[in-house]
Amino acid sequence: MSIVSAGPNSGSRVEKLAARVRELRLKYEEIIKGTGLNAMTISRALTGRSEPRAATLDRIEAFVTAQEIAQRDHLLAVHGVPARTETAA
Repeated sequence: MSIVSAGPNSGSRVEKLAARVRELRLKYEEIIKGTGLNAMTISRALTGRSEPRAATLDRIEAFVTAQEIAQRDHLLAVHGVPARTETAA
């Protein structure tokens, strides 16, 4: 199965989320483990085969964001730059 890359939903939340998943090279197994969603739900959401619920996209998006932050922190540490801590204003 291919994660949606372009089509009628171009620029949509689903397409943007799928692009982030591709950029991080996340595997479905990682998303399943990190979100608690089943494989079919994730597949349908990210391939554009169905219109996913907002709650489903929220869970996937939260996981992807956490992975992006973890990757950022890892890269900063590799280059000797301390990771920033996010604080609420």
